[in-house]
Order: sequence, then structure tokens, then C-alpha cells
Amino acid sequence: MKTILGLTIVSFFVSLSTAASVSIPVRNTWVEICGNQYLLSTDKATWPQAKSNCELFGGYLAQINGVIENNCLLEYGTLRHFWHSGNDRTTEGVYRFADGTMIPWTPRWFISDNNVHYPVGEDYDCLTIIFTEDRNAGTWADRACNTEHVYICEKDGL
Repeated sequence: MKTILGLTIVSFFVSLSTAASVSIPVRNTWVEICGNQYLLSTDKATWPQAKSNCELFGGYLAQINGVIENNCLLEYGTLRHFWHSGNDRTTEGVYRFADGTMIPWTPRWFISDNNVHYPVGEDYDCLTIIFTEDRNAGTWADRACNTEHVYICEKDGL
């Protein structure tokens, strides 16, 4: 134990060594955010895997229907890119949700440090929302669907 500025700090280290690799499943839980139910994953997956995972969890890859929902999610996210259901997999530049319906609004797009504006085009057909604490907070980016990111699931009803 150490005492620093009147606080007692207890520190310890646990060391485990095993011959086999152990995979511990990550527990994802549904939370109410701004009147809807969401699951912000802690595991990474490709966009198609994320879509399947959300369905296994009883929901769907989040459909962000407007700036209010976008900003509500922004208040709860951690600093990273999250997959949502937006994509232009069928027709380049025509953005739809995973269920095929058109995205009914125009989000702000991510701008990189070298001033590249997203979306960037071919082979970048799946969308992320970016949770940061800078000018790109809440922006969307077009990413390759086979890259792994955390993801947001949504389900109807409370």
C-alpha cells in the first residue's frame, strides 16, 4: 500500500500463464438512449458480421434516422468508429440502411487530417459514425466492409 496525497492506494498484479489460449466472450448489454434501445458493442467485427451479430442479439444494425438520433448516440459513444447500417453496397453514392430503405437525411462527413473528405468511393461501401472529441465528432465515414470496427445495434420497443 502507498499513501499519496492522503489517499491509500492498493496495487497488485495477477499473473496467469497457460499453455492454451482462452477466449472469454464479451458481454454486450442493451441500454436506453434517448428513448430507444441500443447495444454499443465492445467486440470488433466486419460490417456483415456486425449485421449478423445484431440479429443474433435480437435487433438490427442501427439505423440513424436524423441528426437528433446521431447526436444522442454521440453523447454515449466511446472514442472510435462504430458500424451502423448505412451503406452504398448496391449503387455507389446511393446510401441506404441495411434493410434497403433510403437514408432520409444528409450527415456530416468525416474530414481527415490531410483534408480528405469521406465518402471515398469504390470498395468503401459501409458506413461508420465517429465518436471523437474534435471537429469530427458525430461525422460519418465510408469504410471497407471487411475491416473490423465496433458496432451499434438497435431494437424496437422499450
